[in-house]
Amino acid sequence: MPAVFPRCLQIMSITVELEDVWFKYGGGKWVLKGVNQRFYEKEVVLVIGGTGSGKTTLARVISGLWRLYEGELKGRISIGGVDATDANPTASHCSASLVGQNPYLYFAEPILLDDLLSHAMSVWRDEGAAKRAVSKYVEALQIFSIVNKYFFELSGGEARRALVAKSLVSNPSAILFDEPLMWLDERGVSEFVKLVESLKLAGKTVIVFEHRFLPITRIADRILLLKDGGLIDITDKLVLELRKGVRQGNNALLGGGGRPAGSRAVLRAVGVHHSFNSKPILNGVELEVRERDFIAVFGENGSGKTTLLRILAGYIKPKKGRVERLGRAIYIPQNIPLFFTESSLQREAEAICRSYSGGSECVKNALKKLEEIGVDLSESPFNLSHGQQVKVALELSKLVKDVSVVLLDEPFSGLTYLDRRKLIGELAYSEKAKVVSVSYPDAAYFTPGIVGMYRISDGRLEPLESLQHSSFPLDEEFLKELYG
Repeated sequence: MPAVFPRCLQIMSITVELEDVWFKYGGGKWVLKGVNQRFYEKEVVLVIGGTGSGKTTLARVISGLWRLYEGELKGRISIGGVDATDANPTASHCSASLVGQNPYLYFAEPILLDDLLSHAMSVWRDEGAAKRAVSKYVEALQIFSIVNKYFFELSGGEARRALVAKSLVSNPSAILFDEPLMWLDERGVSEFVKLVESLKLAGKTVIVFEHRFLPITRIADRILLLKDGGLIDITDKLVLELRKGVRQGNNALLGGGGRPAGSRAVLRAVGVHHSFNSKPILNGVELEVRERDFIAVFGENGSGKTTLLRILAGYIKPKKGRVERLGRAIYIPQNIPLFFTESSLQREAEAICRSYSGGSECVKNALKKLEEIGVDLSESPFNLSHGQQVKVALELSKLVKDVSVVLLDEPFSGLTYLDRRKLIGELAYSEKAKVVSVSYPDAAYFTPGIVGMYRISDGRLEPLESLQHSSFPLDEEFLKELYG
């Protein structure tokens, strides 16, 4: 339950203030439309909204990183009482630090420790102070075991924790988190909640932009909805809905569905072993996927889910064992920008159709589907929100011929609860076989079509008969009203 309730915020110092703020990218439409809002010291604010509603844009505007995206800003932004509207990006960033959606994009040095020290030196200009700052936050975030790794070796959850440490090095007065629970398992979520509570105690203003918002509601002081370019306070409304949902106690039990008779195996892993730098990752994995199967693989961050999917797709060769495929396996990565190669969505669709000899009809159908998602075809795929990138990748993957199985690595990250429900429905009724990796069970609350569930732990893949969930307190009608 949320612990949110009217507070006398006016007696506290204002850390961030937005006055009639408007923003748009290039010649596009206004994303933010006259936003007026104050954020106070020692306050935790949760900002929610539909995919593409502008949450990431608002985070960029507050942090000053909007300048990197050739956008137009109107209105006034002040941080700590200082007008930050025209300040240089470095000064603004030091006052309001943003931990972005995709942590892999924020590392400059290949080794994590080198990257942290390099960033700390740029902030503190003193080697001793820089080392002390890095040591403090490596300890606070408990990332000792990964500081000597290459950043691209980190799991999604590990990379995010590392980026939080990097952000804190500059000691900002306000810290913004854009989809911080993306890719995190249940342990990681609990650790993040504790981190936010400690930041609040340290006097920081914390603004969290999140689709998977339920774990944050219990520590939020206010909950704002970003809709139609403006911010609406929905604290009381959401709290009442959550209380009603908890009273109803709607527990969900996931069990395996039935396989169609006579279905063929389209993918099979036989005795698959794999390791990195002599460290075992997979240990004798056995898995059979049949036509139209919908299979979920659960596991904590770093358990080997991504490695398994890459091996099944043929991107990595196992150290031992083999993978048999009937037809093509297509892999959609959790680090979703790796899926894209072109400068615009239209060129992306054209490139895929060209690669698979789809012709003009293929391009026509692809562009129609992308327009239905609501994206601008001239937009770069790298400027989309994570949720939009996932939707686009799924549509484009359907253009590839001879695909028998689709492998989706954390596809629910960056999607609203309503969008997750829609995506799961689409996957359940798809003609293709699907294997989905999930760090946390609540991503599959609405999954009646799963025919196989597995948990990966200690390198082994163990079947699950069923999976009991906590109650999900928000019904579909409320979600439709919320995001509508």
